[in-house]
Amino acid sequence: MNCEKCEKDANLLVILPLHRPDGCLNTIACLECAKKSGVYCLKHKKPHLGFDDGTTVCIYCIEAEVEQHRVELTDLVNTEIFSQIDEASIERYYAWLADVNVKVGEINKTAGIRAIVTLALRRRVEPKAVIEAIKNEGLDIILPPQYRLDPS
Repeated sequence: MNCEKCEKDANLLVILPLHRPDGCLNTIACLECAKKSGVYCLKHKKPHLGFDDGTTVCIYCIEAEVEQHRVELTDLVNTEIFSQIDEASIERYYAWLADVNVKVGEINKTAGIRAIVTLALRRRVEPKAVIEAIKNEGLDIILPPQYRLDPS
C-alpha cells in the first residue's frame, strides 16, 4: 500500500489524524512521513489523537502528565475551581465523572484531571493555565458537548 504523503510503497503504515482535502479525517502515511508530520509522538513512537478543532496530542504523553500532576491538580480543582464555579456547573461536572466512572471504572476525578491535562497539551500551556481558563470561562471548556450548557 502507498503512503498518502509521499506516495511511496511502504511495509509499515501509520494512520495519522490529518484531514485530507477530500474530506477524509485521517491520512495513511509511511513511518518516515509520520515522523515528519507533527502529529506523531517521537518519544512514544505512536500517532497522536485528533480532536474536532484540529489539535492533536499523544495519549501516552497525556497519561504521563496526569500521573505527574494528579495530586497538585486535584488540590487546585477542589480549592480554586469549586470555590468559584456555580453549583449547576459542578453538578454537570460530577454527572460527567459519574458516567465516565461507570463506563471505564476509573478512580473518581481522574477523568477531570485528564481533561485538564489534555486541554493543556492541546493548547501547549501548563495545566495551571487551564485551571485559570476554567475560572474565567467555566467548566464547559473541559466537558464533552452533551454536558455543556451550550452543546455546540
